[in-house]
Amino acid sequence: MSHEWVKPGADIAVYVEYINQNGSPPDDSDKMEYKLIGARNFGAWNVTANLIAEKTIQNAAKHEFSWTACTTYAITPRWKVGLEIK
Repeated sequence: MSHEWVKPGADIAVYVEYINQNGSPPDDSDKMEYKLIGARNFGAWNVTANLIAEKTIQNAAKHEFSWTACTTYAITPRWKVGLEIK
């Protein structure tokens, strides 16, 4: 199934977010979050995966990596059911 992702029709997005924390120490450090998002439709099914990297800016913390994956099924054009895992 991995060859299906490289065919035309796969959606790829890059997402960058700056998070301005206005809390008290140690949570007052600003963060950058980067996401690489891939999605593909297989008939009524949609499969989406997010690769996530987060970096605290004001200290020497390393990048934190995580991921999420989701699949949905279109019951009708307006109604979908799905499952997300982290």
